[in-house]
Amino acid sequence: MAIIDCVLYSISQDAIIDFNFEVNSDALPLTGYDPDLKVYAKETPYPEPEYDSRGYTLITTGTRYETPHPDWPDLLEYRYTFSTLRKTDNELYLAVDAMEAWANNELAPDTQYGSKRQRNNKLLHKKINGITLTTEEDDYMNAMDVIADAMDDNADNADNMKDFIEANPTLIPDFDAGWTTEIV
Repeated sequence: MAIIDCVLYSISQDAIIDFNFEVNSDALPLTGYDPDLKVYAKETPYPEPEYDSRGYTLITTGTRYETPHPDWPDLLEYRYTFSTLRKTDNELYLAVDAMEAWANNELAPDTQYGSKRQRNNKLLHKKINGITLTTEEDDYMNAMDVIADAMDDNADNADNMKDFIEANPTLIPDFDAGWTTEIV
């Protein structure tokens, strides 16, 4: 005995009325059903494609065939196929922004960066006012400058990706490339 995933189709309504109809294989061939209904066994002959969900949307299409299902010849076939559709430029820009935020958070986690930046501003204020910084304070400011430079590099990488998106209406950028996520 097997449970067969099916769809139930109404001829008079020209519509699928149940996408999750189940048939027990022991009940085949089906008898006694309303003649207005057709039962199609689901078939997925091809696997879902591999794709980057940041840049593409998966489109699943189901098509009714008036031919017997390859595994259940007493039922008709409802075949699923897959394709991908490139997301809009605005959706791609949002994906780039999310990757930039991720990369910057790898450099300096949000929970720490605010207080570090506040300390850096305080030290900068001391320096501007002619107060000599300790070696530790100077090293701290230099380390913060390195982080800021890496974040600037990430901003440049994001801008380059957005330029790529604008110039290539059918392609997506390599979202994982070019980010600075650690200071060496």
